[in-house]
Amino acid sequence: MNIDYYGRIAESLQFDNTPVMIATNACFAIGFLQYTYAIRLLVREGQGPIPFWMQTFYVAHELTFVYLFAEAAPRYDYHWFFVSTSFSLAVWAVLEIFCMWYTIQSPKDRIATFSPLFGKQPATSSILTYTFFLQLAMFALVWILIEFLGAGSFMLTGALTNVLLIIGPTHEYLSRGSRNGLSIGFCLTNVACAIWTFAPFSLGAAVLPEIFDQPIIRVLPSQDSYEGTADADLVGSSQIWKGLQYVSP
Repeated sequence: MNIDYYGRIAESLQFDNTPVMIATNACFAIGFLQYTYAIRLLVREGQGPIPFWMQTFYVAHELTFVYLFAEAAPRYDYHWFFVSTSFSLAVWAVLEIFCMWYTIQSPKDRIATFSPLFGKQPATSSILTYTFFLQLAMFALVWILIEFLGAGSFMLTGALTNVLLIIGPTHEYLSRGSRNGLSIGFCLTNVACAIWTFAPFSLGAAVLPEIFDQPIIRVLPSQDSYEGTADADLVGSSQIWKGLQYVSP
């Protein structure tokens, strides 16, 4: 499809378009709530719900669109979405970089994340070298995606990041074998994220109906929501079991 993504965003996202404004605010509020949970879990439990490789992908994605939206803003009379999204993504990138830094310096998360790669006591130099080249690879991946999908394809790449936010923590939770770094609130927030990404009233459906308003898209939120609620059930069950063990004689 030959779509002018920037033009479509500027045309659709107007303050008098109530459904679009509701969807926009919901998406950004949920996104910041997800990172509130992620950082809280990381600091409280020494492990977070989002895998390290996902953090590097998100940093690359966010910083890329910080630049692209800032570069596009003057061409569209500094449209509010381009300006505010560029700023919001910069804040997100800072939060993601904080999570990466905390993972590297936190003994528990550092060993859990990097010992499979670098042994029981991973050296800081090895971790930093790995992070540097992984980050470069993620920037390359993001720019390849944009080249394939088209300039300004934020709605599409953003949907991909939201899908990963279901898959990555689910895999992380199962591989750990414990509920450390995961919470019911985070799982339920991810369910809301999936709904507001792919549902008929989502931001994508309002701006790009020819892509998001299709039957196959309807399957995605139900599958992602199922995984998110399954995570919540597993976490809730483990918390109940832990409580029973605590009160048992």
